[in-house]
Parts: sequence; structure tokens; C-alpha cells
Amino acid sequence: MPAPQRAATQAAARLARTAPTAATSASTRRGAAAQAGAADAAGKKPPVDKGKAIIWTIGFAAVTVSGAIYGATLKTQQEWKAEKEKFQTATVDERVSVLEQRRAQLLKQKHDLEIKIADLRARTGGMTGTPETAQEKRDRIKTRTW
Repeated sequence: MPAPQRAATQAAARLARTAPTAATSASTRRGAAAQAGAADAAGKKPPVDKGKAIIWTIGFAAVTVSGAIYGATLKTQQEWKAEKEKFQTATVDERVSVLEQRRAQLLKQKHDLEIKIADLRARTGGMTGTPETAQEKRDRIKTRTW
């Protein structure tokens, strides 16, 4: 038998094995319907492989979480890179201005922390040293010029 005919015959034989006949498929459908009806009548659900379901769920959750973390990391790196390039391409005057703004922010933060420390010391009875009240220290700190 020539090769093309043999291939066609083999394909037809495979198809015949896998494709059920009309009578077989109808009886199979009736049997499956009867089993499903019996399971419904008994109030039982068809068996589910819970192990597989749990593994799939964990897998999907892991992929989702890792993708979210990776995306956030990429975004942060891009923002840092853009900020760095912006600072590097800035003129000297712009750099000085940015640094002065940052200095003002840090000094304000220092001022706020000193006030909190003074209040904390007043509440806890203070430390050794001059018997200065919290209000006096706050007034002294507020009168500083930066």
C-alpha cells in the first residue's frame, strides 16, 4: 500500500476509535444524564478533586501577587531613574533651589521633633538639667530663625 493511502487509512482508523457512533453517543448521553439525575436526586454533587483545586488556586494567587510586586518595583525604579535624570540635567541654580527646599523641609521636621521631645520630657518629669518647663522650651525653639 502506498504511503499516502496508508496515512489516510490510519487516520480513519484513529477517528473511528475516538468518535463514538450515533447509538453509542446517545446511550452514553442517557447514562450520563441518568447518573447526574441520580446525583441530583440524592443531593450529592459530582466528585471534585479538592487537592487540584487548592493547587490551582494557590498557583493563581502566587502569580498574581508576584506580578503585582514586580510591577510596583518596576514603577518605583522608573520614578527614581526619572528623578535622578531630572536632577542631573538641571542647571546649577535649579539644583541649589531643590537643595534649599529640601533643607527647609528637614529643618521644619527637626523643629517639630524638638517640640515633641520637649512635650515628652515635660510629661515624664524631664531629665536632669535646668528646670525649664515645656512651654518655655517650646517658646525658645519657636523663636529660632533658620
